[in-house]
Amino acid sequence: MLLSPLDGPTERLQRLLNLLLRAREEEAVLP
Repeated sequence: MLLSPLDGPTERLQRLLNLLLRAREEEAVLP
């Protein structure tokens, strides 16, 4: 992915979504 100053907000949203997905996966793995 090419990052540009205009992609700031979207990049933050992508990171937040990734963190949420990881958290859900970790919760699913935990008993």
